[in-house]
Amino acid sequence: MADIQDFQQYVQIQCEKERRETIGHMAAGTANIILNPLAVIKGTLQLLEKSSKDHVSVLQFAASLPHQKMAQYFKLLDEQIQTIDKALQRFLLFGKPSELKFVPVSVISFMQEWVPGIQIQALDKKVRFALEYPERNGFVLGDPKLLRAALQEIIDNALDASPPGSVLTLRTHITDNHIQIIVRDQGAGIPKDLQPRIITPFVTSKPDAIGFGLSFSYAMIEKMGGTLNIDSSDAGTSVIVQLPTFTGTT
Repeated sequence: MADIQDFQQYVQIQCEKERRETIGHMAAGTANIILNPLAVIKGTLQLLEKSSKDHVSVLQFAASLPHQKMAQYFKLLDEQIQTIDKALQRFLLFGKPSELKFVPVSVISFMQEWVPGIQIQALDKKVRFALEYPERNGFVLGDPKLLRAALQEIIDNALDASPPGSVLTLRTHITDNHIQIIVRDQGAGIPKDLQPRIITPFVTSKPDAIGFGLSFSYAMIEKMGGTLNIDSSDAGTSVIVQLPTFTGTT
């Protein structure tokens, strides 16, 4: 019986691995097809915006309301294109396990640059933000942009799950061996039937999402030698990211 269970577990792991590899190939092909025309659209939009601004003078101020409205449309379009571009770039990275160049990243400096944006997001959502800085500094070996992107997906999910007035907690703990980053929300939790599969690509509890955020975070953290674990109940969800501490030696 034990041998059968081990074999079943092995088959399951292999199937999951093949699924990730297939999604990776799909990601690379799909993203490249879309990213090129998206770059053209973005460049054209910037030219149109510049041309529109150049044709408005002080004497035309009284008639500038239509222009102001048009400027709002340009801003909205640009924001949406950047959102699509960011999602596709992450989709493409998911399919490229190589070509990653890691550097030592100071945790304190990283947090100081990243946290202000989270505070603004929390204010917009009317969510209280509780931050616990580490008592000491430490370093991880990774790509700071990818690390931020992976952690930001976790924060975005936590904020989406947080009702107004609730508390979102970000806690960082550093030891000689590992760096732990914990994001805790007070939402309704992940449905029990989805919890075992929530980091699987395209699995989501949100009706307006594709279910790629947590799987992206999991893949990026894994590439940096870390782990991502989720503990969820009807009292909220904790996402625990653990990365090895970089000491400068191998």
